[in-house]
Amino acid sequence: MEIQDYIDKIQMARGAVQHHVGDYTLTLDKKWNVFSASHRQGKAVPKGLQGKWNNVEDFRRAAEKLLGADYSIDALLERKKQAEDALASARGF
Repeated sequence: MEIQDYIDKIQMARGAVQHHVGDYTLTLDKKWNVFSASHRQGKAVPKGLQGKWNNVEDFRRAAEKLLGADYSIDALLERKKQAEDALASARGF
């Protein structure tokens, strides 16, 4: 395997790394070790959340500060639990 093939393979894998924080998706940049934010429904990302993020927790803290308690750890865990319960209910479990 050539070096460039290896680098291309790593960059493809890195671009597939995503984290969901509330209504936002953070995607790892293919070249740099930073995340970019996008809204799940295609809406604009608020000015205070735009740009590059070194880690997911920094983004979550900024979202909580800017958007309120809906982005606290407890609120996000509750939202995730409700989504999982709804999915399990839809599947009939």
